[in-house]
Amino acid sequence: MSARGHNVLFVVPTNTLVEKFKGNGSATTLNKFFGISVGEEKLSKFDHSQYNVIVFDEIYFSDLYFLHHIKHFVEQNQHKIIIATGDTCQLKPIKDLTNIHDYRQYADHCINTIFSASIYLRENKRLKTDEDRQTLKQLKVDIFENNLK
Repeated sequence: MSARGHNVLFVVPTNTLVEKFKGNGSATTLNKFFGISVGEEKLSKFDHSQYNVIVFDEIYFSDLYFLHHIKHFVEQNQHKIIIATGDTCQLKPIKDLTNIHDYRQYADHCINTIFSASIYLRENKRLKTDEDRQTLKQLKVDIFENNLK
């Protein structure tokens, strides 16, 4: 998006991820973006006016509280390009999204209520052979299906 002349801001869940963007673009945490204080520190809302593309990275790490803020932001900023990235097979939010529904289905449902369009990538293009892709798929099943029980 930057190569196409857009000014892009990544909104990420942790300071560790903000550090990874240093020198490669602009990033801030969800707390700083929404002005949500942690402990004694008082935060002001982030001034996003100079950015026309906002990327909520690792959105599946967000709990319902942050998803509510993101939904409100999307509704109030339809003039911006707002994108979210994430994976239900990575870390879950600290606070459970649900204790009665399947996590993956419920998380997808929450994200789909925020964004009108979704693209689900199901194949790893970094791997060069079909054999490697099948091995990765099986590894994912072996690891994550056992974690769901």
